[in-house]
Amino acid sequence: MVSRRQLLSIGRELLAALQGEPPPVRFEFERRFYELVRDAGLPLPVVNAYVGAYEVDFHWPVRRLIVETYGRATHDTPHQFEEDRRRDLELTLAGWHVIRISWGQVVHDPRRVIALLRSRLGQG
Repeated sequence: MVSRRQLLSIGRELLAALQGEPPPVRFEFERRFYELVRDAGLPLPVVNAYVGAYEVDFHWPVRRLIVETYGRATHDTPHQFEEDRRRDLELTLAGWHVIRISWGQVVHDPRRVIALLRSRLGQG
């Protein structure tokens, strides 16, 4: 079931897309990932919105796919490593597929990132 918060987030994303505004990304990494998806002609994700209790970087609600673009600078501590895995487990148990993409993958291996997304989004 979709929560009110999720519906509001999706509505904001759709309105921004219709008005030609860029998505509300917070970091350079998110911007580059979004542009990679857009330039590949893939369906555009919902950006920085809630899925259940968790704010996720990117998600495609119809495909139940989440992409997290966390870097080592903020997620390379033992505590954060465990927290990220707990969160992934909760989202997976709720029926979502969670993929973590690194900066290096987006910058140095974008074709493989696109191929993975195409396969998960049914675009391959």
